[in-house]
Amino acid sequence: MSLKEADAPTVVFIAYHHPPSVEIGARRVGALTSCLASQDLHVIVVSWFAAGQPPAYSAAAGRVTPIQIPESRKWTTRGLVAAKKRLRGIWTHRHAVSAVQSSEGGARPRETALPGRISRWRGELLRFIECVDRHKMWSWRAAWSAYFASKRFNARAVIASGPPMTNLLAGFWVARLRRIPFIADFRDPWYAGFERMPGPSAFERRLRSSLERMLLERSTAITVTTAALAERLSATYPRAAAKIHVVRNGFDGLPRHPPTATGHRLRFLYAGEIYLTRDPFPFLAALERLVASPSTDSSRISVTFVGECASYRGVLLADWLRGRKCEGLVRVLPPVTPAIVEAMAAESSVLLNLAQGSPLIVPAKTYEHLASGREVLVMCQAGGGTARLIEGIPGVISVDPSDDASLDRALADLYRRHVELGELTAPPAAMIQAFSRDLQTREFLQLARSTLR
Repeated sequence: MSLKEADAPTVVFIAYHHPPSVEIGARRVGALTSCLASQDLHVIVVSWFAAGQPPAYSAAAGRVTPIQIPESRKWTTRGLVAAKKRLRGIWTHRHAVSAVQSSEGGARPRETALPGRISRWRGELLRFIECVDRHKMWSWRAAWSAYFASKRFNARAVIASGPPMTNLLAGFWVARLRRIPFIADFRDPWYAGFERMPGPSAFERRLRSSLERMLLERSTAITVTTAALAERLSATYPRAAAKIHVVRNGFDGLPRHPPTATGHRLRFLYAGEIYLTRDPFPFLAALERLVASPSTDSSRISVTFVGECASYRGVLLADWLRGRKCEGLVRVLPPVTPAIVEAMAAESSVLLNLAQGSPLIVPAKTYEHLASGREVLVMCQAGGGTARLIEGIPGVISVDPSDDASLDRALADLYRRHVELGELTAPPAAMIQAFSRDLQTREFLQLARSTLR
């Protein structure tokens, strides 16, 4: 331990996602780390670092001590696969015997029903393994490393960021053992607001609810990324309301300059992942209606989906598009590097944001879209966190995907302005400056300093 590290108050930061990870949540964690370290704090970062080398921090960035925790060996998953193969082998052998006996007039043994049981056992075991989240073993190992590091450097606070949500449990456990403050950073909601989401069993729902309540009521401070989530948590856990603070995500750097013209083309870009409630088909259906109009020059329109977006809920976009008028206008590309995505965004005129079905969440890419110098089409419910954030910002069009008429009007207006007039309206830099990540991390810094003992 250097003299500088000894002089600086130390905090431990547990986060599975951290640069060099390209996960969008890693940007927030990396920015928080750098901000804390640049303000006379020694930050011990416990992370996976995306299985790469921890980032090299310059002296100007402050004092950062990275501790890399490799990914868990997943021995339970491998054991399950081995057991599955063993059981399948047993059943295959017995099924062959059964077929021989049946052909010889013998009785069919009861073991032929085994595949159904195997499937149920495998499903139950998988649900148990992935209960809460699939990073429990990693978080457990990270907790022990964080605990010993906190003792060595006499840490004065613990911070943890989730998802994975077991990161938060790990940080809470370390802080309780060391009797020091704990800040829980909820990048996404956990249970409150998702009570009726399909998937988890009744047992897991009760478990998530009780763990969330414990974290909210026993943490020193809680940070969330949206005002909507803060309001929901405060209403659900009133004893924790005074400890909940909003620290939004944000855009990095400075707002980009918008182009002076569109080239009389309407070019949509969606970059990211399609999952959960991010349904692309309402947009594609509206696009089909737009190009079906005799007044539309479809050669002036293009749509690109790039990333993990080949399908939605088992339906391939290529299958849905086949035979439709808009089929030739839409490209679906696999994931590419961030540099290529940035170049594609520079060639587009409208960035598409699928934010429907998540009223408590503002997708992190929303802030980057605001600073992109491009027009933005956001699919979200009225009154939700995303709609509230972007309300009144020129150049950002918010449409409820269930409202076909409004969606048709939005696409028709975009076509008129981008294709016929050759103009676009980008969000004004003065209006979006408040969403700079630098301003948000400084708010987090003030909160962290107020918790140090």
